[in-house]
Amino acid sequence: MKKLLLLAVLGTGGYFAYDMTTASVDDLKPAQAAEGVRHAETTLDELEAAGATFADLARPGVYTLIVVSSDRCPPCQKLEKRLPAFLSARPDVVVMTVDLPSSFSAGSEQEAQKMMASMQARNGRYNVGSTPHVEIFDPSGKPIARDDGSDKDGYELLQEWIAAEG
Repeated sequence: MKKLLLLAVLGTGGYFAYDMTTASVDDLKPAQAAEGVRHAETTLDELEAAGATFADLARPGVYTLIVVSSDRCPPCQKLEKRLPAFLSARPDVVVMTVDLPSSFSAGSEQEAQKMMASMQARNGRYNVGSTPHVEIFDPSGKPIARDDGSDKDGYELLQEWIAAEG
């Protein structure tokens, strides 16, 4: 599946196009076996504090799955239960689960609105529209599938990949 992403360059009136071809399950050929931790967790807050992007989490030489989830998301919980068997079948895959805060407490309505606006801005910077949000990077670190708002290419490819591995 090919997608053409058109980006406007702010202030110049110009634009450029970026072509991202979403992989199919058949494209996901085995790579070298991953060493060390193969399923780690972080939070979006930690990622933002470090100034890191999802691409920064990609490990060289292996497929990297970035799975943004929330503990209040039933599809996230279902996906999480399927990952151990998938990782056993594919030693060339690592998973980084990025947790979104499911709740927060604020002393006043004004604080709550400020916190909610901050969370929405942060989620927007990482282009997380809903959970689960999945991005898949190939062994060279190139993104091969990602969710983009309601377009769930990353999640759908991961589901197909898990099913193909049985």
